[in-house]
Amino acid sequence: ALLALLALPGSANDNGLGLTPPMGWCTWNNYHRNFNASVFFAAADMLKATGLQALGYHYINVDGGWWAGADTGTIVRNSSGFVQANPSKYPHGIEAVIDYVHKQGFRYGHYTDAGTKACNGDKPMSEGYEKQDAALFASWGVDMIKIDACATQENPEVLMQRWHTLLNETGRPILLSNCRNGCLTGVWQPWCANLTNMWRTSGDIAAEWNHMLRNLDTLKGRGGFAQPGSFNDPDFLEVDIGAFSFDGSQQSLDENTAHFTLWCITSSPLILGFDPNHVKPEILNIVSNRDAIFVNQQYAGNAGDVLTPQPRAVALPDRPHPVLAACNASDPRQWWSLGVHGTNFVCCSNNKKSQGGETKVQCLNVQDCQQPVIFEPPFSGKSSCAGKGAAALRNEQFVLSPDGLLLSNLSSTSCVVVEEDAGELRLQVHANALSQCRQQGVWSVAPANGLQLLQFTPKPNSTAGTTPATMCLSTADAGGSEVWYKPLPGRTAAVALFNRADLGTAPATISVQFDQLAVGVGRLTCRVHNVWDNVTTTEQGVWAVRVRPHAVAFALISNCTPAAGG
Repeated sequence: ALLALLALPGSANDNGLGLTPPMGWCTWNNYHRNFNASVFFAAADMLKATGLQALGYHYINVDGGWWAGADTGTIVRNSSGFVQANPSKYPHGIEAVIDYVHKQGFRYGHYTDAGTKACNGDKPMSEGYEKQDAALFASWGVDMIKIDACATQENPEVLMQRWHTLLNETGRPILLSNCRNGCLTGVWQPWCANLTNMWRTSGDIAAEWNHMLRNLDTLKGRGGFAQPGSFNDPDFLEVDIGAFSFDGSQQSLDENTAHFTLWCITSSPLILGFDPNHVKPEILNIVSNRDAIFVNQQYAGNAGDVLTPQPRAVALPDRPHPVLAACNASDPRQWWSLGVHGTNFVCCSNNKKSQGGETKVQCLNVQDCQQPVIFEPPFSGKSSCAGKGAAALRNEQFVLSPDGLLLSNLSSTSCVVVEEDAGELRLQVHANALSQCRQQGVWSVAPANGLQLLQFTPKPNSTAGTTPATMCLSTADAGGSEVWYKPLPGRTAAVALFNRADLGTAPATISVQFDQLAVGVGRLTCRVHNVWDNVTTTEQGVWAVRVRPHAVAFALISNCTPAAGG
């Protein structure tokens, strides 16, 4: 079946910016708050010398920590409320850095937070100082502003409307990047496109394979939300950083290529972050690929999506999550520990199996403090609902009650409900639902490999969608083969055949039929240009490739004509 092209979400942001996904470089993923003015000079010089600027990498951005008083708890503002730049990081002033960026032909991207304090606790941030900050940023020559959501207290739409208005009133074109101020849910909110040029679909990315997958999954079903002037943002690229640091191996090359490909085919912003002083030729070959960038920058009705996504009842984007499955005490995905990582926490052990540099020990977590139960790393003071106050510290807390209820600490009446969703038995947390949970069934534990099986026995005629047979809490399969698709102008298309299965599994043959794409009708013969192999072939009816785990095959499909006998 053809990928459903969703109706456009409405008019895009009216500032005339971001007509294609922004491309550039940012301090955060490599330096975090440990940077100084020299990194901007190095980034500008690198992007120009390597030819990346000519390919469209035009933004050079700072993130957190640029203000005077960074990491002291107190942000320095003058008597009029205007924030001061950090003198040790900008010894000649921040304006000198921005001036250099502009003289080299780049645009400068800045950062602030819409709340009372920054994500590291420094305060006061922009709440209450929006007019001063917008005016100051414009006077500095800022071309893009990322607005974070730590310690916010107002409705996200109200906040973004205020910033949208204030930035437009400055008279300077400033692209507005919305970082987690709403727009994370799968229920489309038209104001996201009307007020901002790009919006985060996920929590922060990390330089680990499974974190990349988590952020990628938040794009599923969202290709129709984006359009010129307003794009989905699964966070900036981790290419050649952390676990993605290129080590010369085929696996490392595959993982960096897959990460970049998937951001390209979904029209995601291409914001690099690797060390500008040490650019590896293999990485440069990836991020400078003209065909991949071409796919990212085109638009023909849909920004790119997984092919034929199954409609889900869950309103939030799909994330790694637990499911109910037939009990199997020898399956590590069903080994759980209760209370190991903190009071009342339920954590999945999985024998701490390492994958792509990331431990697979995961805790149950209520996504965005709403309903779906997902996985996050063991509690570390962060959560999937930052900015939600005390609730953000409770959304990982679960306990098994004496009468067999799996309770959530989000409220005294919150419990876990089993719901059938797209063929899976998934968990959701409902408030004021104790009676419903009791009617559904009973949770219990049984020993398994020194840990526990967490068992659910439905009651007859329960709403859990199962027969009255005991099932066990399990980790949903990570998935193996995925086909990602983006329509392109002129009845052409881009396709990415992605094998996300665990390392150590056999390569998978992944295929796509041309009649699934908007490139023609009936059985078709098409020109297939393999982007990474740089080989062009003519294929009839289908494109099929054997793909290694953690790798991707990427192609442009064009010149399709009816096949003989088709």
